[in-house]
Amino acid sequence: MRTLLTVVLASLFVKAICYAGEPILFLAHWNKTASANFSSGNLKPSSASKYKITNINTKFGTGALDLIDDGSNIIYDQIKNIGAEGTVEFWIKPAWDFSANKIKRQYLRINSNVKNRIQLRTSDSPSENQSMIFIIENEEGVHFVQAYKLNWAADTWHHIAVTWGKDGMRLYLDGDLRAKNSYAGGLSPVEDYVALGKYASWSADINASVDELKIMSRQLSAEEIQADCSRNAEFSEKEESI
Repeated sequence: MRTLLTVVLASLFVKAICYAGEPILFLAHWNKTASANFSSGNLKPSSASKYKITNINTKFGTGALDLIDDGSNIIYDQIKNIGAEGTVEFWIKPAWDFSANKIKRQYLRINSNVKNRIQLRTSDSPSENQSMIFIIENEEGVHFVQAYKLNWAADTWHHIAVTWGKDGMRLYLDGDLRAKNSYAGGLSPVEDYVALGKYASWSADINASVDELKIMSRQLSAEEIQADCSRNAEFSEKEESI
């Protein structure tokens, strides 16, 4: 009887783990293909994208996104359900030295509406010693947090995560909380695009490799971001619910 009860409890525990997956909206590994796993099915990049897939010096798996060439970017249309709270995280390997190259580069943009979008970019201000800026633009205005004094060296992988929601806006670099505010607003539900790399005319080329882009509909905690940053393997659809 005790053995049977143990088996039943163990079975329930395993199911609980499976059902406790994070609400992932989007997950891209870039292993040989640029297609991404999306909450409503497989998603291919827009034909306007300009990118390569590389198998050299990847962070995880057999491939990474190569955005080294001039004008490189990747755009995924028809993204849905990004809204009032969420998390975006990815790994990036710049091909340039942060301490010697103060240029405004656009890393990430979600949505085209200037009153309902998210941006992540670096600053070109000489006085800021290269900084990273996470921006939310909505009907209430422009809200941002900014991390200063980045000294990343070229050809080194780094983890970037941004979160928004009831705990305010948060910007994490390599697992460390580098900038925050108390703004708890977000976006109206987005049904537009996600773009990595150069998208606007004012932006310099991203000139970097990118791996493991994950977008979630929940604001992760600092502990969860640190755990993701410390991973030694790519995210798996089997352990996270899509």
